[in-house]
Amino acid sequence: MKATDAQLPVLMGDRAEVLKQVKQRAGYRLIAIPETSADDATLKSYIERGVACLPRLAKEKRQRATERWMKLYLEGIEETIEIPQQVLSEAHMLARSQARVLESGQFFPAAKIMKLAGSSAGNASATPNRWKKEGLIFAIQRENADLFPLYALDPEENYRPRRAMKEILGAFREKSPWRIAFWFESPNSYLRNKKPREVLAGTPAAVIEAARTEAAGVLHA
Repeated sequence: MKATDAQLPVLMGDRAEVLKQVKQRAGYRLIAIPETSADDATLKSYIERGVACLPRLAKEKRQRATERWMKLYLEGIEETIEIPQQVLSEAHMLARSQARVLESGQFFPAAKIMKLAGSSAGNASATPNRWKKEGLIFAIQRENADLFPLYALDPEENYRPRRAMKEILGAFREKSPWRIAFWFESPNSYLRNKKPREVLAGTPAAVIEAARTEAAGVLHA
């Protein structure tokens, strides 16, 4: 069957057919509901779980739109594009938060990270980029260059990513790298008002739990 062109498209078919349609609709979120020989109660459960995700997906869409406006502002395009006052205020807050992250002295380019690890590889960014693709570390961008967090690396393991990072980043898969950096740099009541980066080495399990709580949408002081 062909997918409809409704505002919320329904992609129908077997797994291969649906994946093909998804690739043709770049940027779409997908809620997959398997249509098998399941009974009505099971199918109803699938649909209810899918619909329950919609408010969160809408919120994330608004956040991404706001971040695009902020990027325009921070790049100095605000002189030619009218940006809502609320977004301007949020952009100022974002700029201050970014400055706080950068002033922490915790972010370094790939070459510096590899130097700490004692690597003399010709392509210094290859290993950190592989870690990033594998979900073992994240990187923020500054002037089109990736900067990696030192606190995410374990000096006792030759500066490889700490094992807790994979679970933390798994919980934060919907957050942008900068928002992850803000979280690590902000006092967290679940960690006795310590910054997550400050206690990551000593109490990784507590930081993982705090990340899961944050991802679940539970507010902290």
